[in-house]
Amino acid sequence: MEPVSGDIHTALGETIEPLDDWVHLQPSIGEDRKGQIYLPANVEGAQLLRCLVLALGDAVSDLAPGDAVLMLASKGIDLRDGSKLARREHVVARLA
Repeated sequence: MEPVSGDIHTALGETIEPLDDWVHLQPSIGEDRKGQIYLPANVEGAQLLRCLVLALGDAVSDLAPGDAVLMLASKGIDLRDGSKLARREHVVARLA
């Protein structure tokens, strides 16, 4: 078998289809912030990551692909292509 170069998902022709309450996210890099985000006390000190929703499991009904969201940075699973998988409960806000 030949070694795979580049992104493993692209090389193998695979797409990620999250199951149940999992969300597939692409973190945004280098965006400008236009305002402040106020966090509830129980999230104080947690790092948030701005992401774009790529795909959703069947149990997620309040988000859609293309939504910009904030997720708890420490709760996602990093994938080789730079995207993340996270449970819906760790996506804490949708950005308007």
